[in-house]
Amino acid sequence: MRVVESKAWAKINLAFDVVGLRPDGYHDIETVMHRVELADEIRVERLEAGAVSEYEIRVDVFPQVAPAGTENIAYRAAMAFFEAAGERGAVSIGIGKKIPVAAGLGGGSADAAAVLASMNRLWDVPLAEDELYHVARSVGADVPFCLMCHGDPPQAWAAMACGIGDDLTPLPPLPGVAVVLAKPSVSLLAGEMYGMWDARRARAMGGRGNARARALANWMRSQGGSALKGDAVSGSPVAQVVHLIGNELEPVAAERCPEVLEVKAALLELGAMAAVMSGSGPTVFGLFESDDSAHSAARSLRKRAFSLSGRGPLDVIVTHAGPRIPPGS
Repeated sequence: MRVVESKAWAKINLAFDVVGLRPDGYHDIETVMHRVELADEIRVERLEAGAVSEYEIRVDVFPQVAPAGTENIAYRAAMAFFEAAGERGAVSIGIGKKIPVAAGLGGGSADAAAVLASMNRLWDVPLAEDELYHVARSVGADVPFCLMCHGDPPQAWAAMACGIGDDLTPLPPLPGVAVVLAKPSVSLLAGEMYGMWDARRARAMGGRGNARARALANWMRSQGGSALKGDAVSGSPVAQVVHLIGNELEPVAAERCPEVLEVKAALLELGAMAAVMSGSGPTVFGLFESDDSAHSAARSLRKRAFSLSGRGPLDVIVTHAGPRIPPGS
């Protein structure tokens, strides 16, 4: 085996609470993350090492919407794998981008996770599962969750993430909930969003913030996955917990990108059960009770894109969170 082809799945943050600032400068968070059916295409090829003294890594991105080569997180993942496994060699990584870049959807982290899993296969599994997760943590905070979500079926579709986002507890998934993603053309820096959150918290002299993520995680555990499918009478059970779907970084992100709140309001007006910014933004997602309602909302949102996003186009994508439930099941 010389080539592994796989998908790198995007994620959304159903609930995102910032707990506080750590001594090392990072932030402790509590968040419920969920894989969605939007993915980059990853091709990892093991090359003949030849006279390579350590390792050679090539990363190409198509289309070129993200950095290639050493500037790509996939390069760092490959280098970290070689170092942790004590291997030498050469690898070529091709990334077909489908996930919007700098969007709060974990696209780069997903690519890195797919590279780690693929290289572990190509080099005959030199790293045990816990060792591979340790490497993932060294590459980026979201990479362990994306590694958990790698594969079809994955180890887990959803998880409660604590610490800097790498302390994971798997959760039952939302089965096939329709999702509309809407990304304004503005890019937001996670570090700046956290810095603004720190300043706002200091001004408010506040203590610990919300506990939405823990409450949502407890609800998902209580449902056990299969009970989440709902019925024609009661509708989606997600409607019971829309008050728990939120993001503490959303207000500060809206100061830099007012479109966040404008898109959120539009999604709710168009029938979303809940709408919220994912991660550090600026992508806003809406959860819908049916595929039809999601596609209808997406069409309307595209027509209104320039009035909602005055600084450029609005990238609108319809996808799903969780495994599909066969009709009649």
